[in-house]
Amino acid sequence: MLALAATLLMQPTTQPAADKAKDAPLHPLVTEVFYAVPRDADPDQDGKRSATGDEFIEIVNPHAKPINLKGYRIADARKSPPTDSKDKNKAKDKPGDQDNRFSFTFPDLTLQPGEVVVLFNGYQSSPAQPCGTKDSAPTKNPKFHDAYVFSAETRSQYVAFSNSADCIALYDADGQPVECLYWGEKQQPEAAPRQSKLPEARSSVQRSSPTGDFVPHTELPGNDTCSPGKFSLKASTESTKQAPPTAAPPSSSSPASTPTRQK
Repeated sequence: MLALAATLLMQPTTQPAADKAKDAPLHPLVTEVFYAVPRDADPDQDGKRSATGDEFIEIVNPHAKPINLKGYRIADARKSPPTDSKDKNKAKDKPGDQDNRFSFTFPDLTLQPGEVVVLFNGYQSSPAQPCGTKDSAPTKNPKFHDAYVFSAETRSQYVAFSNSADCIALYDADGQPVECLYWGEKQQPEAAPRQSKLPEARSSVQRSSPTGDFVPHTELPGNDTCSPGKFSLKASTESTKQAPPTAAPPSSSSPASTPTRQK
């Protein structure tokens, strides 16, 4: 009997799947992306349209617990295209000499359940205040539905998202990719557990619900071009329990269509 008890004690224990899910780290969710700003748009509300500076990404805390964003990073997952690309106005200054990928690391900010963050590119633009930077977080901004608004304060018009094809990733504080969004031809997604293929649009693209796919913003109620800072979790009662659907990488046999818009 004693020998049997000793054997049982030596057996490795397996953590139940429910407990593993409970212990899994909680990450914010990307809910809106504006990668091709039309000529009549001014999403950062500074009074002028900027093809680069008005680009933005919106994220939300879809969970029932707070998330600290310190160390999280949003970045281009691929290098900028050479000057012979279809987006010549967003090509690199000197091809091969520098890496012009957009990158922004968040400072210390605790995002409560349902709270929203908007990150603008910020090139030659000044989003309506209050606005945070990589060095300090802002207070909530009433002009953006009480979201936390940041500017990446980029110094070059070429540090921008490509209109025709690009790949954006959200990395956690340990540098691991947790979400990837990609669009255009032959853009292979980053190895992240959440992946979404973004549609072509003459507006921003936004999730139809916390667990839904991205759709052109003009197809959502209101027919607006974009809505930085505004996203509701009420669209899904399971929004704190389910991850968004994962899109399969584009196959080499059927490449994704390439938008033709130019800035």
